[in-house]
Amino acid sequence: MAEDLIRRLEELVSKYDFMFSDFVEKYKTEFPKSTLILFGSRGRGTNRPSSDFDLLSIFERVEDRFLLASKILSLSPFLPIDIIVITKDELKERIIMQMLKEGCKSVYDGLSLNLCK
Repeated sequence: MAEDLIRRLEELVSKYDFMFSDFVEKYKTEFPKSTLILFGSRGRGTNRPSSDFDLLSIFERVEDRFLLASKILSLSPFLPIDIIVITKDELKERIIMQMLKEGCKSVYDGLSLNLCK
């Protein structure tokens, strides 16, 4: 029983890169006027295969960030994603600047912000 569960989890984890690529394509189609940044262990390149995807999604303006985060997460419900939704103006906040300083990768830059290398 436990071996079967471990095997299933390993199969799922082995598909994370493909699932993330698919997620990004859907994201770009759904939210073309936004920027998507990968931070955390995957942004720094220190992740394990089972690490989650820490994402910062940036928009010009946001009406309801919780609804927007739910829509983003629904693009790939089985991928372990932690999402933070902010506006361009909120990029100036110290905690956001620190997250980006620690290491990030620009996944999609529809706002042409050029935040990461």
